[in-house]
Amino acid sequence: MTALTVTGVAKRFGTTAALVAVDLHVPDGSVTAVLGPSGCGKTTLLRLVAGFGDPDGGTIDFGPERVFGPGRSLPAQRRRVGYVPQEGALFPHVDVAANIGFGLPRAERRSARRAGELLELVGLDAGLAHRFPHQLSGGQQQRVALARALAPRPSLVLLDEPFSSLDAALRLGTARAVVDALRAGGTTALLVTHDQNEALSLADQVAVMSAGRIAQVGAPQDVYAAPANPTVAAFVGAAAFVPAVVTACTAACDLGELTVPPGSPQGEARLLVRPEQIRLLPPADGDPDHDGTTDHDGTADHDRTTDHDGVGGRVVEVRYFGHDATVELRLDRSGLAVTARVSGDSLPRPGARVRLSVAGPVTAFPPG
Repeated sequence: MTALTVTGVAKRFGTTAALVAVDLHVPDGSVTAVLGPSGCGKTTLLRLVAGFGDPDGGTIDFGPERVFGPGRSLPAQRRRVGYVPQEGALFPHVDVAANIGFGLPRAERRSARRAGELLELVGLDAGLAHRFPHQLSGGQQQRVALARALAPRPSLVLLDEPFSSLDAALRLGTARAVVDALRAGGTTALLVTHDQNEALSLADQVAVMSAGRIAQVGAPQDVYAAPANPTVAAFVGAAAFVPAVVTACTAACDLGELTVPPGSPQGEARLLVRPEQIRLLPPADGDPDHDGTTDHDGTADHDRTTDHDGVGGRVVEVRYFGHDATVELRLDRSGLAVTARVSGDSLPRPGARVRLSVAGPVTAFPPG
């Protein structure tokens, strides 16, 4: 397999700039997710890498080989790229084995060995080789599409929102099986997605795109915990932005005095607070509105703790997801709305008064 390096790639469609000086390096044998909203240019980037069109400028290299640059544009069929579209796009009139063997030399196509190896690699039973696409589930079809892309031993596999058409029950399992198969084969892969959870949980590296530009590239944990700007912060996860004044490593705001990392902007700032950082505490005993919070077993939280630090707020809405829940709150000081993500086994009632604290350091951005 081989690394992918995109340098200064630009593309316009009429007056619209689809890509603006895009730089991206995908290390050999790794999985990089290009994450961004619809219309940000991520699919355009994928298609240019595949050779389905030419950039207006810049270079694209597969390892040491330049496939696009000044005076050079290697045709798509010579780039040895595997492409998996949103819908598996299997040929409906032939069976699984024939679909997988489509791009293989005649001798390998006649042998069932390669199809069986690839079915095993993508986590499917070799007995499916003689079924037709309509006899497979959506998740099985996507795995067969990956097997077909891997069959010719490509330099690079490109995946264009390959799990977006699957229902929630199939999506996670299929996505994990596909990425496991890519890693097992040491395949370099570029995955385009608008799903933050998919990008963060599957990729070795995440590249966040916005308005035709790469806004940030890094390990999933780094992109989530230390976003480069508020746009990235808001796109890679739920976020509240709270006005503050930063002095050294302390930020004073409506959520109290919070800690920010060394080197944070000083003076007026905007703080990024993730829902999972917000802790709910019972209201202070002297609160005239003290009505507690209630566990599913009916026990009030204020009977379990005497910690009344934090700032006051009122519960606006609770959304229960089983394993956890989100609690929308409005702060007493300013009326600012924030959301907490909490365990699903201890939830406040809408209208209840609570106190809030924030765990861990928060990211500060300049005001704007």
